[in-house]
Amino acid sequence: MASIRPLCPLALALALFSAPSSLAAPPAVPGLLSYQGVLLDDLGAPRTGPIDFAVRVYDDPLSGTLLYTQSFSGVPLTEGVFSVFLGPVGQATDSPVDPLTTSLQDALAGDLPATAPIRFLELTVGSDPALPRTQILASPYALRATQADVADSATSADTVVSLGGLPPDVVTQIYENTNLDGQDPPNTDPIEGMIDTDMDGIQNFVDPDNDGDGILDGTELAQGTDPNLVTPSISFFVPSTGLADLPFDVTVNGNSFEPGMTAQFGTESPVPQNVTPTSFEASLLGQPAGSIQVTVTLPNGSTSTPKSYTLSVLTPAISGFDPAQSTANSPVTVQIQGSNFFPGLTVSFGSENPTPFNVTDTSFDVNLAGQPGGSVPVVVTLPNSESASSSYTFVPFIVHTVTVLTTTQLSLGTSGSDVVVGGLDEYGVNLDADEILEDVPFPSLSPAQIGVPDAQIAVAFDPTGTLMGVRCVETSPTTCDVVLFRDGDADRLLETGEEVATLESISAPNGVRLWGPALRFDSLNRTVLGYHVRSPGPQTRLARDLDGDGDFDAAGEFLDLGASSPGPSASNVALDASDRVAFAHRDRVGIQNVVRVRYDRNGDGDFDDVVGGNPETQEISTPSAAVCVGVTFDGSGRLAVVYGNGNLIPTLLWDRNGDGDFGDAGETQSIGSNDTSACDVATRATGELAVAVGGGGTLRYLVDLDDDGSFGGAGEDEVVATGFSAALVDLEFDGTGTPRFATSGGAVYDSP
Repeated sequence: MASIRPLCPLALALALFSAPSSLAAPPAVPGLLSYQGVLLDDLGAPRTGPIDFAVRVYDDPLSGTLLYTQSFSGVPLTEGVFSVFLGPVGQATDSPVDPLTTSLQDALAGDLPATAPIRFLELTVGSDPALPRTQILASPYALRATQADVADSATSADTVVSLGGLPPDVVTQIYENTNLDGQDPPNTDPIEGMIDTDMDGIQNFVDPDNDGDGILDGTELAQGTDPNLVTPSISFFVPSTGLADLPFDVTVNGNSFEPGMTAQFGTESPVPQNVTPTSFEASLLGQPAGSIQVTVTLPNGSTSTPKSYTLSVLTPAISGFDPAQSTANSPVTVQIQGSNFFPGLTVSFGSENPTPFNVTDTSFDVNLAGQPGGSVPVVVTLPNSESASSSYTFVPFIVHTVTVLTTTQLSLGTSGSDVVVGGLDEYGVNLDADEILEDVPFPSLSPAQIGVPDAQIAVAFDPTGTLMGVRCVETSPTTCDVVLFRDGDADRLLETGEEVATLESISAPNGVRLWGPALRFDSLNRTVLGYHVRSPGPQTRLARDLDGDGDFDAAGEFLDLGASSPGPSASNVALDASDRVAFAHRDRVGIQNVVRVRYDRNGDGDFDDVVGGNPETQEISTPSAAVCVGVTFDGSGRLAVVYGNGNLIPTLLWDRNGDGDFGDAGETQSIGSNDTSACDVATRATGELAVAVGGGGTLRYLVDLDDDGSFGGAGEDEVVATGFSAALVDLEFDGTGTPRFATSGGAVYDSP
């Protein structure tokens, strides 16, 4: 239920006139009425809006005839106060009368004498019962009535002795003492009167919003603005709060904005941009935290009521990293995740101060050159000096200890993330997926072979993940067969009965001799094997299963490459993208120690040709016998060989221009220190050349990330392990791209 208290009588617009000396046209009876009231609830408190209501006009206070009806929806209430205009047109249909007159002017027709019609107004709010009717009191404008036609002929004020029965002084009293629009200022104020500021057809003295800016005249007077000047107003901001001490953009929403206006945000006066009647944008440079006052001023000088805007301190937070941790001493891009990040922030990341990029509110990226293993502090600082801190872990290479690596030749094979390491009498392989390499004896060993340094083996996974291996199986005290094994039952054990091919029989009166076996597979999963034997003198062999039938009996599948250096011989095999073989190994020419590099550049199956002016077999003189030899092709198909000579500095040969030799500028360089004894070379899945060198107590990992032919760039030289004293190292990349290092000291290193 509700009750209503009128703020002013239902008013027809007042028009006082004094007849001039010449005939003037009288005003017509108006059809638009201003009606204001205050709506209260049952407890007498102002109701809240918006509301829907209907107005009905009757000719009797209790019953009578329904003459006119008009409905309103979504009418706002201010402290219970509403203001609407009735007419000029109402509804034609409403029970119990149908049709009705739709003209408010016709419904109110009549003049002021006692015989004139009397009208009563009934208000119905929403679904509530109708409120008691109130009489519609005649407004001064109604003194111009249809019966007052005699006034039309008046030629002077003196002739107008009455208007509809009321003397002129009564009209004057009504005009001067009745606030017809329900708003200050009064009718007689110069701001009001007969002018129509907003040209809406309603004179100011009966128009509650003279300038049409949506702000009632009384409100404008109370806030000190001119009711006859359009006044801007601010409703809300996006974002709702701003940033203290930081630059940011804000959108101001409101009404009556115009191009050319100015804005004041606390101590700043930003130029409004993208101005529309209801919004504009502003860019702020930064102010201290707190509440600031915002105003806008139109070109007419009218200023909005100040609106408070809060500037809050932005504090960053770190929630995580991607990746969650990184390998020590390796270059990496890390995404820092969190909240309240801001362009212009800085970051300290352990010993580095990288430049943030891809900065958003919740993340940014940094490039790190690589740092030692351990936890390092990470601090993010915004331009406002607010900061957040966390820690990040660089994980050193993980060490897997094995016992099989006590010989002068290693073989490291990978399949997915698994590794197999061959040593002398045994090999190490993970049998039960527990990250531990179990020692597995190679089969067919005679007592005379066990522990003999010259009876070496090779093991590897083929591209299908099947374990394969090669060794010389003794057939008598002075003979042995070079036999290839394949793990046919997938138990990762190379067992008697799993022999797939015998390459040759060796007669060795002075004992079994198989040196430096290197087992590889081409792109079609065909076996390639390089090795040295004593039969009875030292010989070099290369076997390749060209027809893929599992043996090496076809033409060109078994190459006798002639005599080689006496004694255990380090060697290695690699294949380029066209499956052409490179074979590098220790050798001797007369009394001169050499590293012999063989590369079948024309793909005819031998190493005897000259291609582009350079022979397919090269001899690189060395001051002493090589103890480590590695060979690979980089991502661009360029041949690279590394070799070491005991206590001498290892050498990298890298055919950077692909002409078949290593004689051009920058193609031969020293790697490591003069006490380096272990070396190998491999190519990352992304094509960069990588080298492992060990000695002087350190195992190092070199990667030419920028392909400039050297390893001096950021993150290109990292320490895998300290306290390193192994004689040999073998480097491979597993199926996940992780580098794996096997050493003759009994350890396999891999990154986490």
